[in-house]
Amino acid sequence: MSTLKKRFGDVWFLFKNMDDKKQISDFQLLEELKNEIYYLGLKESLSMTEFRKQSKNPNLPSPITILRRTNKNWEELMTEIGFDYRKIKVGKLIKNLN
Repeated sequence: MSTLKKRFGDVWFLFKNMDDKKQISDFQLLEELKNEIYYLGLKESLSMTEFRKQSKNPNLPSPITILRRTNKNWEELMTEIGFDYRKIKVGKLIKNLN
């Protein structure tokens, strides 16, 4: 940082915008995720792969980023926002076995 300051002067204005984007709370992030799942019609499958393919919401980071930020796996995240992911997952496994 000191090299940048010597060459270009005050550069904090470049980093200010980066901090502004991180102001969304975890609650808002999870609410946005839940709304996007309903919007995409994925509440019956809750597939992270399908979510990743279909999601075009500019306010929502990738699912991997959300998992890292919340320090949870996809099942825990779905349970926290009000879905019964385990029931859906077991249903898929039984269907695949038949």
